Amino acid sequence: MSESFKNADGRIIVERLIEVIHENRAYLSEIDGKIGDGDHGINMDKGFQLTRERLEEGMGMSDALKTLGRTLLLEIGGSMGPLYGQYYKAMATASADAEDVDAGTFAAMLE
Repeated sequence: MSESFKNADGRIIVERLIEVIHENRAYLSEIDGKIGDGDHGINMDKGFQLTRERLEEGMGMSDALKTLGRTLLLEIGGSMGPLYGQYYKAMATASADAEDVDAGTFAAMLE
């Protein structure tokens, strides 16, 4: 098992995030409905699907994360858009200069 991967090849991570959110949108809204208005999964899926349309061929992980963050921040309301948008933009910034994403880079992304 490799201890790193090329940032340029990491767009698949964002693509998989988009798939997982889409697959779980009803569940996310269901659990949100227990304490909120029940639209969390709907809003997340909307933002992630908009991002899917904007991902470009050859885009690496950092650029895909930046696209995701920007889309959520600027186009999805409620608390979800700004919170997750800033999170993904910060992850993109932390990894932008990394040719290889290793444990140290990933730790910086989470920080």
